[in-house]
Amino acid sequence: MRIMLAIATAPDGLSVKEVASRFELTVPTAYHLLTTLVAEGMLTKDQRRRYVQGPLAAVIAEAVSRDVRPAQRYVDALEDLAKQTGETAYLSGWRGGQVTILRAVEGAHAVRVAGLTPGYSDNLHARASGKLLLAFARDFPAAEDSPLALNNAAVHLGSLGDTAGARDARLALVEKGVAFQVDEVNPFFPETSVGYEKVNPMRLVPSLSHDGFTLYETGAILNYIDGAFDGPSLTPEDPKAAARLIQIISLVDNFVYWPMVRQVFSHSVFIPRFGLASDPEEIVAGLEGARRILPVLDDLVAEGLVLNRRATTLADIHLAPMIAYFSHAPEGAETLGEYRHLAGWWDDISARDTFKATDPGLPPDMGEG
Repeated sequence: MRIMLAIATAPDGLSVKEVASRFELTVPTAYHLLTTLVAEGMLTKDQRRRYVQGPLAAVIAEAVSRDVRPAQRYVDALEDLAKQTGETAYLSGWRGGQVTILRAVEGAHAVRVAGLTPGYSDNLHARASGKLLLAFARDFPAAEDSPLALNNAAVHLGSLGDTAGARDARLALVEKGVAFQVDEVNPFFPETSVGYEKVNPMRLVPSLSHDGFTLYETGAILNYIDGAFDGPSLTPEDPKAAARLIQIISLVDNFVYWPMVRQVFSHSVFIPRFGLASDPEEIVAGLEGARRILPVLDDLVAEGLVLNRRATTLADIHLAPMIAYFSHAPEGAETLGEYRHLAGWWDDISARDTFKATDPGLPPDMGEG
């Protein structure tokens, strides 16, 4: 509770190190406490790896403020408006993801709209205040860390921290300009896995929910995002390019993920950051596997049907997170540099704002002080 209060009162959230220092904890202990709070929905880790209040904390805050009392200066202005116009005046605002009536001041005219009392939040699109706030909401970015995107999101992405598949889905949603909410799910927790089986019987992430429709498996999610939402198409119209896209996604699944992420990245970067011993032989084996697929990808970039730096496609979205993890490893970055066309593609896509905005970062180094 003290950690929750400290984060709630910090204007910019807190990092793992700051929590550890403030409460005299070791960094691993602080990290595990924060990870548990994220898994329970009490906290969320933002793109800067700082911890802020999560969706369940908002539920608690909403329960405390359910009387929706506005500041007196707003009430004074509302009373003046009702007096000058003779109409009943309403003050509305965002509460718990809904445009809620916070206060109503009766006017002198006899005509009234029944049911519009403080706390009412239904029929968002039919109410003047709802239309107004939604109109201004368009001025906000559709990234998942935007408060309005969080409140209005019809799309929920089940994710576990920094998994590659979850980043694929986030990147596709951001490229399409879709507002969405990230629901941190740890399917390995017994408490979570029981309910999550209803979403994904395999108990894996990512998963996606949209208007009552639930989907899992990364490839299916990416195709749904591209087809279900407006925005730039992520699938080429040219049949040759579309076929090449499918081929590249299959190559990534079968020949990129295991050697480059599970072997090189995991044993060179991820495992050591938790203070655990990695296996150098796994890195060697991963680099050998990488050298079999990297020249193939290099030729496909040179061909230019997709991965061409002219238009972002699902092939870019599926490959880029894998290359990101691979290049975090010094051995991976050095090996990638040997393939000119692929390295050039990586330099381009890794500099994109959408790619930077979906970077989950690395877990804190447990060896740090």
